[in-house]
Amino acid sequence: MSVPHDTPTPPDGTIRWYDPPIAFFGGTFAGIALTAVAGVIALVAAMHRGYHPDQESILAFIQASFWANHVTLILSDLGLVAIVWLVARRRIAGPVAHYFPPIGPGAWALALAAGVVLSIATNGGNELLSRFAGIAFHDSVVERALVPHGAAQFVVAVFVIALLAPVVEEFFFRGLFFTWLRQAGDVLVAKLTAAAGARAARKPMAVAPATQARLFKAFMWLHQKGSAWFAVLISALLFAAVHGQTFQHPGLQGWIFTAELFLAGIVLALFAWRGGSLRASFAVHAAFNATAIVFSALFP
Repeated sequence: MSVPHDTPTPPDGTIRWYDPPIAFFGGTFAGIALTAVAGVIALVAAMHRGYHPDQESILAFIQASFWANHVTLILSDLGLVAIVWLVARRRIAGPVAHYFPPIGPGAWALALAAGVVLSIATNGGNELLSRFAGIAFHDSVVERALVPHGAAQFVVAVFVIALLAPVVEEFFFRGLFFTWLRQAGDVLVAKLTAAAGARAARKPMAVAPATQARLFKAFMWLHQKGSAWFAVLISALLFAAVHGQTFQHPGLQGWIFTAELFLAGIVLALFAWRGGSLRASFAVHAAFNATAIVFSALFP
């Protein structure tokens, strides 16, 4: 007699509220763990060669070294993308294919151009604020360390900052997290419209036909696009916050950078939403970061 086995429930595409925090914090922890292991291996290798650094020299090297910072970024991104993928595959069959479907050449060109223009506008705007508003912009030690010097470092910087990081960040912010926000927004919008409809049925308002038409259009917009705009704004807000610019640059500079990242997050989310693929938002993100790398190399 055969023993019956429970058939695994196939992914239904519904993101649970706890999936994004598990993916983000779990991925962050995984990245820290990978970085710590790599650091221990590097330290043991250095000690084996007779080098015995103290804690201060180790921290100074990590902060100021181009290679140490880029290796840290690679390992952090790998840890994050691995956990995001593990969480996403429990809810969505083939999450990579689902979130990154092909887009046409025109969409690629538009997204790349948008990223370049946005980066130029951001860097140019900061330069104008510096010259005419007297706002001083300063790079942190880590930011200076990320600036490439020479062809080899430039290639590495483009790979890490303009290719790897955008893939990982789009997968989480405009992928898993954006999907959950839209699903949560759909529920919220449905409740709001249902409550408004029930109140209108109980207490009809004596309004002009033109006003009724405008209210109807507003409800239709809220029903059709309200959840998407909710996801656009909230995902952009978190995207800006987690970059920690107000901690790296206390004061006005940090808030300016955070506002710029919020604007960039809105643009990225709009491309992901309207383009129907994270390839579109990835192209914007990659072009934005690549242009910033070129600026940093040409105008250190």
